[in-house]
Amino acid sequence: MPIERSRYEWFLSRQVLFILGAQDDNEDHVTLNTSRGARKQGDHRYQRGQNYFKSLINFGEKHSIPFRWRYRACLLYTSDAADE
Repeated sequence: MPIERSRYEWFLSRQVLFILGAQDDNEDHVTLNTSRGARKQGDHRYQRGQNYFKSLINFGEKHSIPFRWRYRACLLYTSDAADE
């Protein structure tokens, strides 16, 4: 079932602050999804988040849809911190 353009427009036009843990780059973390599909997205969570954000920018540009998300990297957060 195809998604209507208006849904993409709604999704990309929201004011979202996309925050990633810049140190969340442990390729061997026990909770990191290591499936083939996940590895295609990036080697670790930080890289996957960066790639996701870039893909949204590219999608918006390709389809002339305004993209209003913002991106920030938080230097102190890692997935290890969430385990504590």
